[in-house]
Amino acid sequence: MPTCPRCALLAVALAALTFAGCDSNNPGADLALIEGTYAVSELYFRPSGTDITPIDVAAALDASVTRLEIFGDGDPAQLVSKLNSGVTTRTDISVAASRGRASFRAVTSTDAEELAQLLLPTQFSLTYDERVPGRLTATLTDLRANLEAFDPARYQGATSIPGQLTIRLTRQ
Repeated sequence: MPTCPRCALLAVALAALTFAGCDSNNPGADLALIEGTYAVSELYFRPSGTDITPIDVAAALDASVTRLEIFGDGDPAQLVSKLNSGVTTRTDISVAASRGRASFRAVTSTDAEELAQLLLPTQFSLTYDERVPGRLTATLTDLRANLEAFDPARYQGATSIPGQLTIRLTRQ
């Protein structure tokens, strides 16, 4: 241990800086803050540069089945969804959360295809606020959505439509 007062102060300051940065590279640092089951409150796509009308994806979902389950132990989240006219799917999504941002990514190519059915990209981030728990939100701009994956009959050939997707999830 240093014997001069300035050396001791420097040692304490260096130790504080070292320990303060311990979580900065841990993308799952806040996973426990967002753990839980979420309902889809809003999932709305607004196409741009086209005459396609906006799509209320949430209205096409069976709300009694559709939910996002986030497990705080680091397991992949699961998006359980059912379009009103379709079958129930369980999509695995890796999740990390830190400093107000939850990042999601499809685990497999099948998971990516299932996200596309809901107009969600393979990777996306949602924001959260510790002071207002239970909400995950985002407005994804510059998105290219595969409308054909959502409704093949209605949007045949519309596989890369530019637009904006608004997402709001609420903890149940």
